[in-house]
Amino acid sequence: MWVQSTVDVGNERVRLSIERLDDEARERTAATLAWLTLEAFTIDDPEEHTSWHEFASEVLRRHVTFAVPDTRVRQITVPWWNEALARALTCFIRENNLATSINRHIETLLRVSQPGRRES
Repeated sequence: MWVQSTVDVGNERVRLSIERLDDEARERTAATLAWLTLEAFTIDDPEEHTSWHEFASEVLRRHVTFAVPDTRVRQITVPWWNEALARALTCFIRENNLATSINRHIETLLRVSQPGRRES
């Protein structure tokens, strides 16, 4: 099922169609985002965050469509597009209720990576 949403990019409203994932795809996507997010935090060079960016791009490519005003299409800049993508990913996470699951996976991964650490 697809749902409609909007995001503000600069001073413009952009319409999005976002696919709601089934339970299995939602859990797999949350786990992958958690894993890649933790990995990105361990890498000092932002240029090396390619796995996270590639996965996020694939998620957006497969599960989000944009309706951009015709007047904007001819004038899209890299900063505008970066903002649109970031807002679309946030909206995708919200519409698929992924935040709680992503956080749970991050906590689990942190516990597994630090086996001697005790819970408080």
